[in-house]
Amino acid sequence: MTDFVRDEKPADFLLPDSVKGWFSQMYTHMIAGNVEEMDRLYDKEFAALTASYFKQSPWPEPDGDAVISLVDEDPVFLTLYAQIYYRHMFSKLQPTLEFNHASWDNYVAIFDGILDGSLVLDAMPSQWLFDIVGEFVYQYQSFCQYRAKVKTETEVPSIWTTKAVHSYLHRLVKVSNIKSILVNGDVDASPSSTTLKELGYFALICLSRAHVLIGDYFTALQLLTPIDFSKRDQIYLNSYSCHVSVFYHLGFAQLMLGDLASAVRSFVKIILQVHRNRAYYSKFADYDQVNKLTEKALALVGIATYLAPGNNVEDQVHSLLREKFGDKLAAIQKGYCQMLPIWGIDERSMIGYKEYRLQFDWLKRLEYFN
Repeated sequence: MTDFVRDEKPADFLLPDSVKGWFSQMYTHMIAGNVEEMDRLYDKEFAALTASYFKQSPWPEPDGDAVISLVDEDPVFLTLYAQIYYRHMFSKLQPTLEFNHASWDNYVAIFDGILDGSLVLDAMPSQWLFDIVGEFVYQYQSFCQYRAKVKTETEVPSIWTTKAVHSYLHRLVKVSNIKSILVNGDVDASPSSTTLKELGYFALICLSRAHVLIGDYFTALQLLTPIDFSKRDQIYLNSYSCHVSVFYHLGFAQLMLGDLASAVRSFVKIILQVHRNRAYYSKFADYDQVNKLTEKALALVGIATYLAPGNNVEDQVHSLLREKFGDKLAAIQKGYCQMLPIWGIDERSMIGYKEYRLQFDWLKRLEYFN
């Protein structure tokens, strides 16, 4: 990443026509409530323009004259665009403490506005809604890492605290009434905005993720109990990155609590989903991040299946494991087999004979007894 310091004289008026067109079109479609076009501009067009003009530099500043003039000084648009601006900053550059603070202030403006009704989200793409709360948790995680490195607490401003982050996510869940909607399906419990309902759903998922990050795996799983993952019409399917994120963090929490079978099932769902649809996913801006989470899930499947060999996975997953982590898994296998006891008892008198045979057959396949 490249260190970035704010330019006191940004050349906003030198923006390429395609970039100016992005602002004009996004603003026009936001006013019109054209979610399909907003989705295209938000994900694919933004990624293409970033690759062409902003690989190692920030997008135009939200308070720059050129941007303001292109969107009729609309405060809602500028606040939401600022979230995209800082998100790009954190993904491509190395933001300063000033930008950490500015991004926090912008999130406060967004969430306070939603909670008090002064910022109304009439129509938003699902991916953008998930990215708002997903990036919120990511920047919290990044600032926690920064906070851990500084010498004294006096050097760190009181922003991105666990208490404040959890509070905002809880309040978004509450105002959306999403728990009642998921559990009871009560139409009367629905919030006034479908967008608010979806944002609350994503906030619930990201709150679970935030608890995973602090090692509170039990609460992380409890938060997800209103979601029926067996149904095919769940909201997380509206966002490809939410789909991957929720199953990765769900699986990790299950793994850490010792439920290896459930963890493997959670990981395998996203591994196969992304692998079989990688040509489709590769078109989106977040593909690299999605791919990284999928590879982490694949590595964790390798660990879980060595800890509990009875958890069978598809041949395709085994092939991916050998391809990506063959050497590392071989090292785990070698170390594990060297530490095993040498059995020399009447095996049929053993308690748990079936489990013993399962492990014996697995070790035989590993050539432990050859």
